[in-house]
Amino acid sequence: MKKYILEIIAFLLIQFSIISVVFAQEWKVLPIRSKIEYENNMPGGEGEQHPHSIARSLNNPDYIYLSQDVGGCWRSTDGGVTWNKTLDKGLYLPFGQSIQVDPNDPNLVFITVSYSWFQQGKSNEGLYRSTDGGDNWQLVLHTDVNYNSSMHRRHRQNITYDVTTSEPGMKTQRWYAAFPNNGLYRSDDDGNTWSDKISSLANHSIVYFVQTHPSDGKTIYVGTSSGLLKSDSLGYNLQAFGDLPSGEVSSMAVNPQNDSIIYATIRNGSLYKSTNSGENFDMVMWGTHSKIVMNPSYPNKMYLIGMNKSSFYTNNGGGIWNPFGQVTTFPGLGRETGWRRWIDGDLSGVVTNAQDENDFVAYSRSTIFKSTDGGASIGESATGWTGNAWSWWCDAAEFDRFDSNRIAFFNNDVGMKITLTSGNYFEEDTNQNAWSWYQEGKIGWVGAYSGDFQPIEGSQVIVASIGGYFVTQLMRTENNGQSWQLVTEGEDNSDYNLFIAFHPDDPNYVYAGNKISTDEGKSFSKINFPAEYYDPTIVGMCEAYPDVVFAIDRNREYLLRSKDRGLTWKEYAKPGWLFRTFDSIPIFAADPEDSNKVYTFDAKGDLASFNGNTWTNFNILEKTGGHEGINLVRAVAVDPNYSNIIYAGTIEAGVSCVFRSTDSGETWEDITNNLPRMGIGAIKVNPHTGELYRGSLNGTWIYPAPEEYYPTDIKERNNKLPNNYKLEQNYPNPFNPSTVIEYQLSEMSNVELAVYNMLGQKVKMLVNETQNAGKYQEKFNASELSSGIYFYRLRANNFVQNRKMIIVK
Repeated sequence: MKKYILEIIAFLLIQFSIISVVFAQEWKVLPIRSKIEYENNMPGGEGEQHPHSIARSLNNPDYIYLSQDVGGCWRSTDGGVTWNKTLDKGLYLPFGQSIQVDPNDPNLVFITVSYSWFQQGKSNEGLYRSTDGGDNWQLVLHTDVNYNSSMHRRHRQNITYDVTTSEPGMKTQRWYAAFPNNGLYRSDDDGNTWSDKISSLANHSIVYFVQTHPSDGKTIYVGTSSGLLKSDSLGYNLQAFGDLPSGEVSSMAVNPQNDSIIYATIRNGSLYKSTNSGENFDMVMWGTHSKIVMNPSYPNKMYLIGMNKSSFYTNNGGGIWNPFGQVTTFPGLGRETGWRRWIDGDLSGVVTNAQDENDFVAYSRSTIFKSTDGGASIGESATGWTGNAWSWWCDAAEFDRFDSNRIAFFNNDVGMKITLTSGNYFEEDTNQNAWSWYQEGKIGWVGAYSGDFQPIEGSQVIVASIGGYFVTQLMRTENNGQSWQLVTEGEDNSDYNLFIAFHPDDPNYVYAGNKISTDEGKSFSKINFPAEYYDPTIVGMCEAYPDVVFAIDRNREYLLRSKDRGLTWKEYAKPGWLFRTFDSIPIFAADPEDSNKVYTFDAKGDLASFNGNTWTNFNILEKTGGHEGINLVRAVAVDPNYSNIIYAGTIEAGVSCVFRSTDSGETWEDITNNLPRMGIGAIKVNPHTGELYRGSLNGTWIYPAPEEYYPTDIKERNNKLPNNYKLEQNYPNPFNPSTVIEYQLSEMSNVELAVYNMLGQKVKMLVNETQNAGKYQEKFNASELSSGIYFYRLRANNFVQNRKMIIVK
């Protein structure tokens, strides 16, 4: 009997797990693309924050990895054509430094991460190892990374392997990792365990690379800000080496077919060559160079990256150097004429293809490029790579109350982006004035952090913040961002301006930081806060009762409330802890229906609510699997249509970080699912769709609304049925193994949606039924099909349309 009961329980558990998988909702990333990209079915992709390192598997060159300075690891499995953000589970810090991949096993990856500005995470910095291509990581060497943004924000290759310990089909046994102002470490068991420090790198403030000899199995080279170092004994006893001029040795290349030939660059200086294994070097290319890169299988093919738009390639071992050919970018959004058009400088990395002499992939600044003709022409290759997104404060995303297609994102580093198409594509640069304001000293930087649309249907008035992080001014546009006017200037008028909102019932009235406008944002007056509170700033408004606003003082000790649009204020809470965690940004959300209820956090940095009398704790942190004392609640959002739906986000990377409650906080569901574990910067609910938007420096990610509250298609909810038939381009494309196909029907139709091979043979029937007018989405799994070009066809009554898709495995 007992056995029978256990079998029933096991069966039910299996069924439950299957149901969980079937109904699990997933996040989707919002691409940054222009109108011309959208109209040409281009999937788009645009990064912002810079990579620090790039690595390519020697014997599996389709696998390429990037480490991003605030975004952990990125991966391409098709030679750099498309990119995906890895899940980064267990990577407890997102601040990527050097990265390297095994030459035989393309899923064995190492990355170094620093704690950067996240002081609480110092105990988790060091070297991490992944055996599944970056989705799961393990800290294998905890040590001081000593990251300094003023010195280390550049390409560095501080992890390497000894190719002499690499057997075909096997993981490489010997690995090295170097850290500035620290030392050199070694592993002899494919990176599972690491030695204590084998050589000191104290007083070497920058380590540019660590490199092994291609054949002797014992010689190690290290390039630092103090020069070139060498060890002849597996990393022990590093000593200064060669007769290079004094300076920073930023790169080195040893000819694997003739190890007496070595090239090296002096950063911002010339290229040098040795023909006697590095004992003596001669200058062979004068200039201001950053790095030399050699194709290991074709050593006569080299790339010399310059510092000032002057990069070269050679096909004959340096006999003739040719300038890089024309670099083309994705069309639109000002990319063709912007600062991303060159491959040069410290913020550039290049990886060659050991199986193709003319193929290389590079990043420069925050763009990814690819060449298939050895550098004669170069094209942007950043499909899927995205990071141009909001990430700081919840009000950095704003939705037009009357137009569901109109959304603004206020980005820390690149200012404001507007879409009038729900994100299908974005408008051109929406602030042509920002750079001149910055140059004139009127603002500290061009970043935007919060804003709001005037709540009048058809109005093009927007008020937003702009400046340098914690010191911003206010600006205003009357033409949807085509031109702007600064409406506050000077140090006395600057503020955090975390929260900006028009009064929904009085569109002349604007709340903005420590100021209020009564003339649609044309001018602002400082709020007369009570003198006993130090420099408060508004942080929220109750949507149902918009005369009720909340403010927090600069010391983050007091919560104040006004019931009369900021004319008079009363102390609402002084809990005995601060309304902030690791920085000065408070965590706060006002309940959209209950003017007495707010959400912030408790003394432990966990989520809590306050109703004017009682604090209620929600114990989110214990659900994350994060580290006690390190992980903290970073963001909270409440659905403006259903105040019982609450979202909470936590800061620590590597663990579950987004949770949802649909019963006012009684129970919580982990909805991190397929979201990269980067921790949460900011979250906000789209009032038109109920979807949760998550801003980050690896993209804007969107999570579906709970179906019991938002059960129908967005267009149906807005009573907007399609007026024509249409078959959309599948996404992603190329793909492996799954893709999504969307189509729309203008009337009830007999629908056939099928996939065909190049011979016209039907390989999969996806839909064969009668469907009502509306928009539809079909997921296609091609795991049983081989790589290649396929077609999919929609037949609906008399309408027929074909599109092409590409499977890459």
